[in-house]
Amino acid sequence: EYGLMQAYAEGFDVLSGKASENLPEAQRFDLNMTDIAEVWRRGSVLSQLMMTLSLVGVSLPTFLIGILLILVFAVVLKVLPSFGRGEVIALGPWTTGLLTVDGLKHLILPAVTLSIFQLALIMRLVRSEMLEVLRTDYIKFARARGLPDRVVYFGHALKNTLVPVITITGLQLGAIIAFAIITETVFQWPGMGLLFI
Repeated sequence: EYGLMQAYAEGFDVLSGKASENLPEAQRFDLNMTDIAEVWRRGSVLSQLMMTLSLVGVSLPTFLIGILLILVFAVVLKVLPSFGRGEVIALGPWTTGLLTVDGLKHLILPAVTLSIFQLALIMRLVRSEMLEVLRTDYIKFARARGLPDRVVYFGHALKNTLVPVITITGLQLGAIIAFAIITETVFQWPGMGLLFI
């Protein structure tokens, strides 16, 4: 009971679990790290939602993601173009659509299609590695020293989590090239995937 009274006196709202407005911004940030930590806890609603979304992203084939994005954003909402390269500009012998607004609009759907699988895979990998690292002794010692959650998560745990994540990301380069061929076919985009064939 003394701990709760002391926390309340220091500006922490015990009932809501949030920092009160009379704390400096840096201390409010440290106390609100529980929202970010909710992703790492097994069984929490946010954790289950993120895992479900990543499972859908890993499970759906790339061409189906592309077709669904075309259906939603080009056919139903009519906010993005469904195929092609868009307006191009000639820079000597090289032509590019990356320097025009129309060319960038044509790039959004293929880029999102190509990145959803990779993003979902990396998200699942980072979560599983973080759960493993957060159970190690040096994280328990860091918490026992009284370090804020921000320092524990980003300063200690995430650094050791990134070693296998970077390895898997490098190995996924071949998959990106393979999926680029399929994505360029769906969006009729004359890109690097066709050059590999």
